[in-house]
Amino acid sequence: MVQLAHDEGTLRMLVERLLWPVRMVRWRVAQQYGALLATKRTRDPALAVYLEWLTKRRLESEVVSALSILKCVPYSELPPFSEVCGAVNAPSVLADAIFQQVYGYGNRCGGWSSAHSGEAPASFEQPKYFVRNKGAHVPLILWNTLSRLHARTGIDFPKHWAFEWQSIMDRTDSPHSDYPYYFVESTYRQAGVSGQFSLRQDDVFRSAFIRTVAFGVSKGMPSRYAHGLACETLTLNSELAN
Repeated sequence: MVQLAHDEGTLRMLVERLLWPVRMVRWRVAQQYGALLATKRTRDPALAVYLEWLTKRRLESEVVSALSILKCVPYSELPPFSEVCGAVNAPSVLADAIFQQVYGYGNRCGGWSSAHSGEAPASFEQPKYFVRNKGAHVPLILWNTLSRLHARTGIDFPKHWAFEWQSIMDRTDSPHSDYPYYFVESTYRQAGVSGQFSLRQDDVFRSAFIRTVAFGVSKGMPSRYAHGLACETLTLNSELAN
């Protein structure tokens, strides 16, 4: 891949694989792209494509996936923090955690505590699709965690999660459901066979959860607790993957 990395089309094709529905593919892409950023003769074109691609990420979970590339680059070869931070348009507590882990304490974008949709209207009702699929695209533990917080604080975090989900759906026009036809033949779907895929709704649900955590901070939730809560949305442990 390094030999082909001078071609812009190849770089774009590679970085787009960070959105593939197969989690291990995303991790392997992060490793390969990290190698390109760490190689002198491929660094500049790879960085240009990466930063442009990062600026177009509209969901918090997408940004987190994109920043996983940085964890595969040696510290001495990392791109300037200011350039990468400036390309983030969906900040989150997780993004800042990655930045500080990679670049060192104090290197963070900030602004994520206000990255939510505000208070849900009293008349808002959880969409039927959200209620029906809250444990289908992401682990049900996310719902259970917010339900416990609701009981403990009196703040309706489950309702706000649904509100953030609806806000993202309205803003991005994401599909309610889809099927990875390129990875599994349609005949398998008809037979009820599925696999562990991260579809578009996976990112929508996880991003809505991260934004709910930001809402919690605006209500007095400690930032350290918010970080631990948001970590529950991570889809892959790098050490386990390796």
